[in-house]
Amino acid sequence: MTQSLTISENCVSCGAHEFIESDGYNVCRECGTVNDRVMKPGSFLLHETENRHYMQSVELGNRMHIANAHGSHIGYRKGSESIFRASKILRMKRIQQWAMMRNEQRLQRGLLHLNNASVQLQLPRDTRDRAAYLFRKTLPHYSRGNYKILVVCILVLVVRLHQLPIREKEIVAVVPIPIRITKRQTITRTKFFVMKILDIKWPSLQPECFIPRLISGLRKNTCVLERLERRKGTLNYFNKLERLSTRLLRSMTYLDYGGRDPVGLAASLIYTIDSMLLHVTTQKTVGKSIGVPEQTVRGHSNKLWEKKKHLINKALEEVETQ
Repeated sequence: MTQSLTISENCVSCGAHEFIESDGYNVCRECGTVNDRVMKPGSFLLHETENRHYMQSVELGNRMHIANAHGSHIGYRKGSESIFRASKILRMKRIQQWAMMRNEQRLQRGLLHLNNASVQLQLPRDTRDRAAYLFRKTLPHYSRGNYKILVVCILVLVVRLHQLPIREKEIVAVVPIPIRITKRQTITRTKFFVMKILDIKWPSLQPECFIPRLISGLRKNTCVLERLERRKGTLNYFNKLERLSTRLLRSMTYLDYGGRDPVGLAASLIYTIDSMLLHVTTQKTVGKSIGVPEQTVRGHSNKLWEKKKHLINKALEEVETQ
């Protein structure tokens, strides 16, 4: 069942005002982004008053109220019971109901930030759905700390599981985390917490997944295209660079490249292969295309790939014979 409606808030992706109410979600009419769940006031009041501020909000289509240990109080011994005991039970009941609403708020706000970050990072649908599932699974156990840190760690985990060419600092940049808690130690502690709850090992990014992103950045660089034209090369040269670098990195193991940063490793390999062919790139242009310092490209190229030039020559011969 779909219904068109207008909301005062804007869409997190395109800024439109018109939304479609579909299956309990507010979906943007312009871009189709799922913004938030539809929350409507229920029929249960936290206090015996008509003030709507104390009314419990429920999801659309979910009219059932949760039965818990602090629910009803049966006072069949009301005459002999202390008034302090009755007031304590009432206070506990209110605290439990407030805690349930607060946990639901954290869940909805966390999913909102996760969806917004997925749109800005252009994550695939299966990656976004897996991140939402893992966030729902770990949030009930995450009692301390800001839930936005948990959103960052879940996104980093899913990006590494799906081998997407996205760095951790790019994920931190799109999630609105307060400055006071953006320390490296806080994110690291949360990563250990996620590994403990999900009972997994933290995956690592493979260097070859950054090759297409690097090649795409070089294709858009006007200086590189001018050098390629002066050396009478064609655009198929970039395809050759991509095939060579991907083949070399897939044949290597973690011990071969010594635990180096996969982004800097991929950038230095492309520069080394290009210096052996047409030499249309520089260390600065390769590093700038993906945000790696020029010193990193130069250091990896001199210390690692100079010793493995025989592997590069062998891969060149195999590509030319095919």
